Parts: sequence; C-alpha cells; structure tokens
Amino acid sequence: MKHSNKLIELLKTFSASELLAFRDFTASPYFNKREELVRLYAHLKKAAASDFPDKKIERHLLFEAAFPGKPYDEALLHHSLSRLLKLAEQFIALEDVLLPRLNSTLAPAQAYYRRKLRRHFDHAMKQAKTALEEQNLRDSEYFFVRHEMAALEEMYFSDLNEQQLSGDSIQQASDFLDRSYLAKKLRFLCVMLDRQHFLASPARMDMKDEVLAFLAHHDFSDTPAISVYHALLLALTHSEERACFEQFKALWTNSIEHFSMYDLKSQLGLAINFCIHRIRLGDKSYAAMLADLYREGLERKILLDEGRISPWTFKNIVKLNLGLKRYEWAESFVREYSHSLQEDERQDALHFNLAELYYHQGHLDEARAHLVKVEFSHWRYILGAKTLLLKIYFETRQTEALDLLLASFGTFLQRNQRIPKDVKKPYLQFVRLLHKLSILTASQRPTLLSKIKATPSLTERSWLEEVAVQRIR
Repeated sequence: MKHSNKLIELLKTFSASELLAFRDFTASPYFNKREELVRLYAHLKKAAASDFPDKKIERHLLFEAAFPGKPYDEALLHHSLSRLLKLAEQFIALEDVLLPRLNSTLAPAQAYYRRKLRRHFDHAMKQAKTALEEQNLRDSEYFFVRHEMAALEEMYFSDLNEQQLSGDSIQQASDFLDRSYLAKKLRFLCVMLDRQHFLASPARMDMKDEVLAFLAHHDFSDTPAISVYHALLLALTHSEERACFEQFKALWTNSIEHFSMYDLKSQLGLAINFCIHRIRLGDKSYAAMLADLYREGLERKILLDEGRISPWTFKNIVKLNLGLKRYEWAESFVREYSHSLQEDERQDALHFNLAELYYHQGHLDEARAHLVKVEFSHWRYILGAKTLLLKIYFETRQTEALDLLLASFGTFLQRNQRIPKDVKKPYLQFVRLLHKLSILTASQRPTLLSKIKATPSLTERSWLEEVAVQRIR
C-alpha cells in the first residue's frame, strides 16, 4: 500500500459525515468524470467502517473494485489512487472554504462590485456590515475584514467614480489595517519572546521597539485585540514587574468574549508559560495565579480540545493544586476531568493522581493502593509511580523495599531507549541522591544538602532538600 498510504491516512481523518459528503463529491460530474474513481472510493468507504484493515485495502482488491474484470495493472492503479487523492485534497480545501468565517460575508459584495451592479452592491455591503457587527469577535480578523470592506468601498468610489460614496473610506481602510496589523504583530512578538526560553538561537524581534513606542503615544484601550497583547508583551518584557502581568490578566478576563478560541488558547498558553517560568526562577507567588489560570481555562473549555484534555496538562494541574494544599478541589478535578482524557489513559491518570493526592494528605496506605492499580499506559506514569513509591518507602523506613526499587528503577532508566535523555537525567540524579540519603544517618543528611541544591537537573528537588534536613515520619 505504499502509493496509497497518503490517501488512506487522509481518509482516516474524515468524520462519518465527511465520508458521505466525499462520496457525493466524487460522484459529481462537475468535479470528477472518471467512473473508476467512484467505484474505487465506494470500496474504500466500506473499508473505512472497519478502520481500513490490510485485507480490505490490498492492491489487487482495490484494482478489482475500480476496474472490474480487467487484468491487474500496477501503473493504472497507482494513477487512479493519485487522482483520488487529488480529489480528496480538493474536497477538504472546499470544505475549509465553506467554514463560517468573518470575511465570507463580504463575498457577495465583492462579486457585485466586479459586475458593476450598484444597487446590489449597496445591499450586500449593508448586510455584510450588519452580520459582522452582530457577532462578538473583535480580533485581528475582525479588523482586517473591516479594512477589506472600507477598501472595497474606496475601490468603488475611485474606480467607478461614484461621488455619492463617502471619501472617509480610505481613512477607515488605513485605520482598520493598522489595528489588524498591530494585533497580529503583538501576538507574534509575544510568542517569539515566550519561545526564547527553549530555542537554541534567539528570535529576531523586528519592529518591537517601534511598535511599543507607537503604542506608548496612542490609546487602544477600546481595542482588546491590541490592548490585551500589548499588556502581555509588556509583562513578558518586564517579567520582574508583577503589576504588568496582573494588568494583562485583568484585561484578558474582561474581554474573553471578543476573542476566537485560537486566540484564547494562545493567550492562555503564553500566560501559563510565563507563570511557570517565574516559578522556576524561584517566585512561588505565581503558583496561585497559575492555578487560577488553569481553573479559568477549564471553566471556559479553553484547555479542552474537542472535549479532551492533555494528560500532561491534567497532571500539572493536579501537582500544582496539591502543592497549594487545595486538596478538595484537586480531588474533585481528578474525578471529574479524568473522563476527558483519552480512554486508554483514563484509569492510569485517575489512580496515579489520586495516589499523589493521598500521599500529600499523609494517607500512604491509600496512596500505595492506587499505585498498584496503575497499568503504565505511558512511560511517564512509570517514572511518576516509581518516584512516588520510592518516597513512600523512604518515609516509612522500608529499607529493603527501598533498596530493591532504587536498583531496579536505576537499571530501567539506563536501559530504556524510549525515554528521552533529557527526561532520564533528572530521575537518574534523583535515584543517585536518594540512595546516598538512605545510607546516611539522620544527623549526616544535612551534609548532602549543598550537593542537592547544586545539582542542575533534578526531579523532586524540594522533597530531597526537605528530607535532607528533617526527620522522616
């Protein structure tokens, strides 16, 4: 199936309604006049019902479906599959065009302008403006559509010499273009600043100073698409000044309804990353604000993608709230949102995070009971579960069990090729330092504290520091 892999991969992404619509698309003489493609897709659509098993998409079988009674011809099948892929690409492009968009309301007015139908143009333009203002979005796309409307009116005024039209259209076209540009440019600058924390080479921040200088002398407080990203850019630029971030958060919270889900996900993601970065630099005061951002993202479904939540976002939310001792909320979140995870990871997420919760509450037996139920659907759960179990063994002085798990966990980390090296290293350091702590007496442990603090890449650093200077339960 080498030549049809791309086609099958694309068809696997089609919903049931799209599979039906594509059947009609291939059968339409306007788009396709080749009957063999209609027959070929009919066969593939049946195979889609069972997720395209190999036995149903074998090449000779596909050829027989497309060209019944003809001798097998590899080249002919290859060309047919390629043509069907092209049709599928046309189909998804057309489906994308037909998606509701702000600028789609302007299409009739543009068509009437080209046909020089003044009365039709005026009516279509009035309808487009009404439809645009009735929706809540006031993002960069909104201002770009307002620019296109004004520019189209200016074209009518200029090209057709219609003196009745207002000469303000050129000014409006310019003003709205400025707003659209500023909103987009500010977002790009924010994203580039955010990514500098993990990119090898810094991004070029072209026009940043000029944009900030312009905004310092122009008031866009009535334009959330600009004011929100402007406040976020200032927060990212002056990260030590908490007031800048608090201003962004206040502006964002009060203007959420004016942004598309794309913008909201971007803004929330940038804000979350900012808080995480500040916490990593030692400013723990951002932890509560980060928890509030996560909560708002959940309530407004910004953190959900088609009803699903990332397992690592899920884990981070739990860990953060446990650190803040918001145990009741954390348990409620785990039980409610574990159903929003992919089915194959729900049980592991539920039991692992409940184990973390009970551990933080000091209920170690309950924590172990849930760890036993973790089936390790992903290696990250293995790392988390073994680390938590090591902490329990250490705190309850189960020396033999601790030694056995330290040895087996260290071997697992060294031999497992699926785990990235940058993920392995902090856990290997944890195993090494915990082993040293386990063979020292309580009075000797503080001598290891400086080594723990100096270790650059280390998981559970805070816990190791704590046990190095305190007696255990």
